[in-house]
Amino acid sequence: MDLEIHSDFTKVNLDEMKDIYVSVGWTKHSNEIIKHVFEASNVFAFVTVNSRVVGFGRAMTDGVFNAAIYDVLVYPEFQKQGIAKKIMEYLLAN
Repeated sequence: MDLEIHSDFTKVNLDEMKDIYVSVGWTKHSNEIIKHVFEASNVFAFVTVNSRVVGFGRAMTDGVFNAAIYDVLVYPEFQKQGIAKKIMEYLLAN
């Protein structure tokens, strides 16, 4: 499995992200909403397997004291493999 974690929002496919939201029961996220909430966030983590987005998370921070982590999601077929943990570690380190 060729797993990569990165923070380049320009390299991800919004349709793949929407599929992940839907796969976990979050059905109100359109591509436009996804684009908006990620562009309003400060820190991102995207996990790809063979160039396909399988999980992601985002955070908002003031850059000094406070931060909040949102939307840590992983495709059900890739859950229980430590991917969400990698996303959290990446967000906390950045």
